[in-house]
Amino acid sequence: MSGWLGPAAAVLLFLFMLYRRFRKMVGRQPIIPGRLVFRAMLFVIIGVAVFVGIAGSPLDIAGAAAGLAFGVVLAFFGLRLTRFEGGPGERFYIPNPYLGFVVFALFVGRLAYRIFEVKRAGSSPGVGGFVLANHGYGPLTSALLFAFVGYYVFYYLGILLRFRGERAG
Repeated sequence: MSGWLGPAAAVLLFLFMLYRRFRKMVGRQPIIPGRLVFRAMLFVIIGVAVFVGIAGSPLDIAGAAAGLAFGVVLAFFGLRLTRFEGGPGERFYIPNPYLGFVVFALFVGRLAYRIFEVKRAGSSPGVGGFVLANHGYGPLTSALLFAFVGYYVFYYLGILLRFRGERAG
């Protein structure tokens, strides 16, 4: 009976994280510069850590570069769709819920598929699961991961730059 508690707890934690991320995408968010910098740096660290892991695979690197470029373009588009509210002492941003959710859903969907694919291949030794499991992320997964990273790094930094520009001007 206790063998299912670990996976169940992981699924519940994952669903809670999805719920929190969704709430951040649809609601009015206060502009707190330190929080925006922290979030951007967290995504940079994740991106660097993953990039170090895929550095030996030219296909993964190509996927990462394409995904990063796509994420930056989406971030600029997302910034154009973001609404800003508030007075002099209090500023808020309201992200476009559709764009952020699509980026997030693509990444989570691909990651879930990749985990399922590796698990399935690893469970039957004749399929070559060891080779697949140690191959890395794969170009599509790398592209979607770096689109996610690029989107959020440049989105958060764009909000911060716009806020600082308004305060200076």
